Amino acid sequence: MKNGFSFLASLLITSTMLTMPTVVQAMSDISGRPPENALERVEPQVYEVSFQVSYTSSMMTGTYGGRPCGPDTRNPCPRVPSRFLEQPMRMPLIVQNTFSRVDRDSISLQMWIDEREDRNLGDRAELRGGLPFGSYELYWTLPEEPRLEQRGRWKLTYDQTVWASRLNEDRARRAAWPRAWPEETRDALGPQRMIESDNPIFRETVERVSEGKLRSVPPYYAVKDLLRYSIQQVQVTGSSERRVTESTIQGVNVQGALKTAQSGRGSEHDLLCVCIAMLRAAEIPARPVIGIEYDPMKRDRFEVRSWGEFFLPGSGWVPFHPVKMRDAGLHRTVQEPWPGLGTIESHNRFVPLAFHFSSPNVDRSFKFPTIWTWIGGSEDEEARFQQIDLSLGWKGEPRPEDH
Repeated sequence: MKNGFSFLASLLITSTMLTMPTVVQAMSDISGRPPENALERVEPQVYEVSFQVSYTSSMMTGTYGGRPCGPDTRNPCPRVPSRFLEQPMRMPLIVQNTFSRVDRDSISLQMWIDEREDRNLGDRAELRGGLPFGSYELYWTLPEEPRLEQRGRWKLTYDQTVWASRLNEDRARRAAWPRAWPEETRDALGPQRMIESDNPIFRETVERVSEGKLRSVPPYYAVKDLLRYSIQQVQVTGSSERRVTESTIQGVNVQGALKTAQSGRGSEHDLLCVCIAMLRAAEIPARPVIGIEYDPMKRDRFEVRSWGEFFLPGSGWVPFHPVKMRDAGLHRTVQEPWPGLGTIESHNRFVPLAFHFSSPNVDRSFKFPTIWTWIGGSEDEEARFQQIDLSLGWKGEPRPEDH
């Protein structure tokens, strides 16, 4: 199958668990080659990642025949239109990145309809490649034409190793502008949803901030100057997610780079979007990473976080955390190390999920970006309610041979 790997020949099903087959490693050269030269990864930690979604369709309740319909009434709603069944569910997966790696043998996907387990999920599930930045997505469809009163739930779990990062400042500043950026950075130079880097506002701002002399300084210093300006221009307000309960969320608070640049206000995710848009407008490869922060003091509340990576010639993808940089102050010169950029000892507590706030393969899905997606199209075809339960279980350091 094009851009996909069928499960039909290699499934292992045990009671309620579907275990994924091994994924080919060709993509690792794109999104996750190890750091080199100025960049180093250290202190690996292993986590068990759990992403569980409970959802209802837009026609779960409503009116039919002029009367209320739904599971709590005597008037049943009509069946879900067949076009819903044709819309796959998509969950991104960064199998291997510069500072993270998923244990492919640990990946499992489960699904329930009205709390009845879907034991045939393996017949309709695939792990597909071809996404931007060399990432993958789990792709599956509903089991059969469901009645509107049905509720669904699915759960993805896997083990992931995450490293802290270190950057040698002296080597970083010696990096020169390349004649052409490598192929692996192609997706990190153009616009994407929520990061409208092709809008003139960003290119004009880059010209103004750099006074038209962007390439007269090393690319590492140019990145620092552009990030400092971007962070200083955005007032971070509100929470990073829309919470349903203390332990579950409905979606992520993000409006995108353009609206944030125009208003000067946004969430921490919006701040990141502006930073990425500015770097791309300066023709410096950069990409967002959306993930979960592990905090041992908050075992029932795992926050959705986002951070960035820019490509340093000769070294690879350098992480930066705009919120950490803002909180540490930005009064340092570009010749000095900056907290939250390059050397980040706590980076091994940030577990990546995706390079997008929602799948790049659909125009829209839920009312709020949710990382996973289902049912693209107009407002009346959206799922009106969902809740996502995120959790991370710390499993310690990996075995030495797994580093």
